[in-house]
Amino acid sequence: MEMQNPQGMPGGYRLSMGQKVSNALFFFGYLKPVLWIAILVVLINLISASSLIPIMDFGRILTDYFGKRESVVWAFISLFAPPQHAIYIYAILAALLIVLSGVVTLISNYYGSYVREFMLRNLRFDVYKSIEHLNMQSVNRRGAGDYVQGIHRDVYAVDQLFSELFNRTLPQAIFAGVAFAVLLNINWVMTLALFAAGFVLFPVFTICNSKLNRLSGYLRYAFTEMSDQLIETIGGFRDIVAGGRFDRFAGRFDDTLKRSQGSAVSIAWWGQFGGVTTTSLMSLFSAVPIIVVVPQLLRAYAAGQPATVSSLIGATISYVLFLQQFLHIYSIIYNFIQQAALTAPSFLSLRMMLTPEPRKSAQLHAVKAGSAAAPLSPVLAIKFDGVSMRFNGRGVFDGLEFSIPGGKLSAIVGQSGSGKTTIFNLLLRLLDPTGGRILINDRLLEEVDEKQLKKLMGLIPQDPFIFNSSLRENLLMASPEGVDDRLLNRAVDLAQLREFVESREDGLDFVAGHMGRNLSAGEKQRLALARLIVQDPEIIICDEYTANIDVKTAGLIHEVMRTEFSGRTRIIITHQLYTIKGADHIVVLDKGTIVQAGAHEELFAQPGVYRDLWELQKLT
Repeated sequence: MEMQNPQGMPGGYRLSMGQKVSNALFFFGYLKPVLWIAILVVLINLISASSLIPIMDFGRILTDYFGKRESVVWAFISLFAPPQHAIYIYAILAALLIVLSGVVTLISNYYGSYVREFMLRNLRFDVYKSIEHLNMQSVNRRGAGDYVQGIHRDVYAVDQLFSELFNRTLPQAIFAGVAFAVLLNINWVMTLALFAAGFVLFPVFTICNSKLNRLSGYLRYAFTEMSDQLIETIGGFRDIVAGGRFDRFAGRFDDTLKRSQGSAVSIAWWGQFGGVTTTSLMSLFSAVPIIVVVPQLLRAYAAGQPATVSSLIGATISYVLFLQQFLHIYSIIYNFIQQAALTAPSFLSLRMMLTPEPRKSAQLHAVKAGSAAAPLSPVLAIKFDGVSMRFNGRGVFDGLEFSIPGGKLSAIVGQSGSGKTTIFNLLLRLLDPTGGRILINDRLLEEVDEKQLKKLMGLIPQDPFIFNSSLRENLLMASPEGVDDRLLNRAVDLAQLREFVESREDGLDFVAGHMGRNLSAGEKQRLALARLIVQDPEIIICDEYTANIDVKTAGLIHEVMRTEFSGRTRIIITHQLYTIKGADHIVVLDKGTIVQAGAHEELFAQPGVYRDLWELQKLT
């Protein structure tokens, strides 16, 4: 009944017991701020379970009523009513206890839900905060849409586990514990024997847990693949339909559905196997007290001992009722272990996101004690010293060596795939090099405080992200609060956005829309330019900023770079050479290697990649 590892799917999530316990303790650490409420929930459930003892123990109580009437219950009732009315008082008391148990259960569920939602809120917030330190490599490998889908699935899985714990497992486990205490009081020998026999279930739990753990990993991968395919199909549906290839994509999606179906069926089967095994053993255990007491009843009846027969029947009724409540502990444990096994991949994924590998530190190159760190302003030079970078086992570049002069307009050029955008991400510390060093004024980039680095650097990417907020908020995205309106207006004028702003009734309060859908490509790029002017950074990095815009907008940005930011360190990363003809320094990158460096006239005058690129672009 076990599905084989589907082609392309990773192996199961094989974690040691220590790793599983470590993951569980990590997430239960979110319980600390509300630990007192969690303790209160336990106490409330204990009260609720204890209040039902007089009701469930009615077999012995009735026997006692018609016998000696010496139990605690009848001693309590006799304080309020004569013996002939005691049974009615007991019925009223039982009804009140049922109502009390219901009220207490509602209170417990409320506080249990509060604790669960508190933990989940803090977990979601920490996941959100971890986005600030995401590695661009991990995001690009999966895509933003799938990354978000995966986070939602993982948090939902953890939610399901916490819900199982606080709304079902914890209350029923406490009830089972109270029942166990009563069972020991009635017949401690039989109770301990049944309790020991119950451990035969744990090998079954272990096997099912292992299968479910692995299969849930397969299913999670299948869901990720389905999400990828849906996002790809919706994003590229025009090309798919126009090319008449929709059936091919549908067939590929159906293959993924079949793999997920196989995993889901196997998960259901193993879950039922454990459940049926547990239920069968519980039924068998429930029959044990009856099997044991029958010979004793026959002997007492044959000996003419009606009081003993009555006592045995009453005790057996109470014992069976409490035993059934206690035996639920096995199904509770199994269901919780099953849910934990299904959640294990999500636990692992979220923990990796919340506790990422430490970023490359400067420990090996730390500034000596007592020496002053090199100042970052003004920028004198940015140096790549033997920098290497690898993605998925593939080397982008190895031992990259070049310098960018401070206060100049520099360009890094090369064909697509040569590693230009990787340099862009390295400079912004969205990636860390796998080898070598990047220095600003002979100071290691990783030594620079991240907040200081963000203020130091500004960017205009190929496709600037415009947020679903006002133009004003988008302009202030990389700037401190309280920027003077005169500076905003100056940025709007320099970026030639004045006509667009004045054509909107809300002006700067006009909402750009989701991903800037209310703006054209040129307007988005001019908004990014205005954002840069407001930020006023020391280092400006432009990555393929002319790729999706018209020549006029590209010329505008280039002119602002030449005039407004004169004297700043400007780095243009591009493969469109007409935009960098006036650059002070040009670095030519080819297949991850620096092949040429110098000014335009110098590079164009000699044979090489730079002149070949110019000749090629003249032809096209």
